[in-house]
Amino acid sequence: MADSLWNYLNSNQFQSIYDCFGVFKSDCNNPFYHITDLCNRGGCILSGIFSVGEVKSLATLSEKIHGYGSVIGFMCLTFAPLFVGIYSYKINNIKFFYFSIGCFILAILCFSCFVMGDKPNAKNTFLAFEGLWQRLSLLFMYLPLGCLILLKKINC
Repeated sequence: MADSLWNYLNSNQFQSIYDCFGVFKSDCNNPFYHITDLCNRGGCILSGIFSVGEVKSLATLSEKIHGYGSVIGFMCLTFAPLFVGIYSYKINNIKFFYFSIGCFILAILCFSCFVMGDKPNAKNTFLAFEGLWQRLSLLFMYLPLGCLILLKKINC
C-alpha cells in the first residue's frame, strides 16, 4: 500500500514540474513531456497498481506488468537529466548544462551497476548492493529536475 501511494505521489510530482512551475510546456512536440509521461505511466502508475512477488520472477501477469512497467519508467527517467541539460544549454546556462550532463553520466553508471548487481557473478562484490545503486541512480536522475525547479522559482 505504501509503495502504491509513493508511486501515485511520484507521478503527480512530474505533472507539477511542467504544470505548476511552467518549466516545460506539456505539448506534443516536447520530448521531455513524452519522457516524463512514459515514466509516469510505466514506472509509477503501472508499477503501483500491479504488485511484485517476494522473489524476482515474472511468473504472474501482475509481476510481468510491474517488471516491464518499471523498466520502461526507469529507462525514460534516466534520460531526464540529458533533456534538462539540453534545455539549460538552449537558455545559455552553461554551468547547469555541465551539471546536468554530469548527473546524466553518473545516473547511467549507477543504473548499470544496479542492473549488474542482480547477476550471479556480482555476488560478494561492490555491485551486490542493489538498493544503494538504485537510490544513487534515482538521486542523479532527480537532482537536475529539482535544481531546475529551484532555479525557476528563484528567477521568478
